[in-house]
Amino acid sequence: MAAKTDPSARGKRWRPPTLVVWSFTQLALFLWLLVQMLGVGVVLAIVRRRFHWGAFGLGLATMLVAVAAAGAAFMLAPESLYSWREALLWSVALGGMTVAGFVVGAAGRRVGFWECLLATVIVLLLAYLQLAKGFDVVFGLGPSDSQAYLDYLVATPPGVRFFGSMWDRMLGLFGMIGFLLAVFGGSLGFLLLSEGRFDGSFKFEIAIGLKHLLHGRHGMVSVTAIVAVLGVALGVAALVAVTAVMSGYQEDIQSKILSTNAHFVVQKYGIDFTEYESVVKEGLKHPQVLAASPFTFNEAMLATGERGVGVLIKGVDPKRAGLVTGIDANLCERFSVADGCTYHAAASGPHLPELMAVEDGLPAVVVGSELMKKLGLPVGAPVTLTTPIGIAGARGNAPKRMEFRIGGVFRSGMHDFDARLLYLDLNASQRLMGLGEAVNGVEFRVRDPETVELVAIDIYRAVGRYPYKTLDWRELNGGIFSALKYQKIVMFLVLTFIIIVAAFNIASTLFMAVVEKSREIGVLKSMGARDASVMKIFVFEGFMVGGCGTALGLALGLAVCLAIAEAGISIAADVYMVESLHVRLKVAEVLLTAVAAIIISHLATIFPAINAARQRPVDAMRYE
Repeated sequence: MAAKTDPSARGKRWRPPTLVVWSFTQLALFLWLLVQMLGVGVVLAIVRRRFHWGAFGLGLATMLVAVAAAGAAFMLAPESLYSWREALLWSVALGGMTVAGFVVGAAGRRVGFWECLLATVIVLLLAYLQLAKGFDVVFGLGPSDSQAYLDYLVATPPGVRFFGSMWDRMLGLFGMIGFLLAVFGGSLGFLLLSEGRFDGSFKFEIAIGLKHLLHGRHGMVSVTAIVAVLGVALGVAALVAVTAVMSGYQEDIQSKILSTNAHFVVQKYGIDFTEYESVVKEGLKHPQVLAASPFTFNEAMLATGERGVGVLIKGVDPKRAGLVTGIDANLCERFSVADGCTYHAAASGPHLPELMAVEDGLPAVVVGSELMKKLGLPVGAPVTLTTPIGIAGARGNAPKRMEFRIGGVFRSGMHDFDARLLYLDLNASQRLMGLGEAVNGVEFRVRDPETVELVAIDIYRAVGRYPYKTLDWRELNGGIFSALKYQKIVMFLVLTFIIIVAAFNIASTLFMAVVEKSREIGVLKSMGARDASVMKIFVFEGFMVGGCGTALGLALGLAVCLAIAEAGISIAADVYMVESLHVRLKVAEVLLTAVAAIIISHLATIFPAINAARQRPVDAMRYE
């Protein structure tokens, strides 16, 4: 008996959903995916018995061992690897996350998305507990959080002491990258060990992938694929160029800071640092210390007639200062506003004692080039320095004034130093600041500035610890270097989104290929092709697109770097502290960019490849 039809439905055709309905549907799917990522997906996988507990346990154990090994490598790094310990920490930890994902994929014979997510969350919680409080404090095995550490005079969490104030953000970044690498490792484990034995061969998968990629009627060589390749190339090129410029900028600032400042200083709490020569003597016993010199440092007002300028004054020993800092190399033999600074010939000998010599009863000051332009005075002109009110010994609370003459000019190339800093003889600065025989500290130069922390700790112990303290060049300029470091990380992450957007093009292209080749997939599976073999075909196609984009992007990025280096682009020194852009290509950063692009391209192929592998031969060929 024929089924009855609703008369009102006669003559009506099916209409596709409106744009509004489609948009809300996509938004709902995105929100559902977000909810699953927040933990619901793990719960659903457990309830539906799709969660492999054995693979999860092995992956979690591998992650914990890797993170513990990374922490041990960071804390116990020998002196030869001390400057590389942060890179060692990230390499061991992230490499361990990748291996853990591989273990999950191999043991569970699946990508192990939810297993990797839960294991990563647990590792992050344990790491946060250790860095925020310390297990010794949490379990009552060590000092309480209220107990101050003598070396720091304040109670600080382990994360702050070892990794700085941004440690929690860096931990979150590690969790995000570590999870993605775990999924990457899980996909490799499933592809290579899905049958319980290692199968790294691509016997027919490469041939089929290349045929589909290059010769198929609806092959991947299409507008969509070309856009994906160009997207990856642009992202890689932008990353290579930006990281090279920022590395050059960072090294330029570092070299200029080290040419003006010492590698580390020893200071004393209070204003009675009169035993500085014994500290110098004790410090020079260390085999890594090259030179040491006392100094004073304060603010003052420099006056010329009716004009006054705020300056930073540094009192130094003219005979020893050039051994600790690069002041001798920065001195100008001739200086004019029009022609700028002409440096002394290299290795022509120390010139600071000569420039600071007393003439006509007036001690001399050496002024920065930008400050000299601002003053508009010739070398030899008299100036007056006035100390701030309230310096002990300067006639009570009244400011103290002293007459000086401009003995010379220096140019460090860093605008902040050249515009505000001036040098004067140590004895004259002690009289000006009312210090008597005391100084503000002793500065040291070491053989390797990258391992200065170890030397500073040894000197700190040698001089008797409290009331002394040490500050190295990173701590003295912590704001600058921290800003540059985090700015570089943020720029890398932001520009990585260009590659991620291109990876979506790869994924969409593969999804369309899966739909178009459903019959071929059914034929392959009916002939005995395994799920892993079908996945390998589509993973290979995505790898080819990502690999071509990466290679093109590296070539384009290197060309951009060469163009910037040849152009000699000038920038505003009063804003960026240096006068021009410098390019510094680092092999590690270029390799990191290439590896990141390849991994992102691979991750984009996982879900289309899984979708293809899950197709059954009957369903694939039913409507053919």
